[in-house]
Amino acid sequence: MESETFQEAWQRVYPQAEVSFEDDVFWRSLYPHARIFARIVRLIWSGYFQRDMELIRRLGTLNSANEVRFEIDNYRYQHPEYGLFRRGFRLRVSGKRLIQLARKVMRRDENPDYSLTPAR
Repeated sequence: MESETFQEAWQRVYPQAEVSFEDDVFWRSLYPHARIFARIVRLIWSGYFQRDMELIRRLGTLNSANEVRFEIDNYRYQHPEYGLFRRGFRLRVSGKRLIQLARKVMRRDENPDYSLTPAR
């Protein structure tokens, strides 16, 4: 039997999600201060978070938290953060938070820790 993907694990743990896997993970993995500005940036500059969303989509197909960590490390190497907004203000998803989210849902806990729930 093939193990479930990050996306499948996410949907098992958060079946009540009102948004897509990508959007849910995106909002939960942003740096907390970035949540305030992300909605405005998405309205003004619709493609700004495209790289972040593509990364989340790729992560959704992986079968273990270790694969997620490896893919994020590879992403960081291939796409170093630059510019005032992405690097200086950290207006982007957090790799550390993405790894934490993957570990929480992929270890098949029946009672996940909801401490990473976004403030909306």
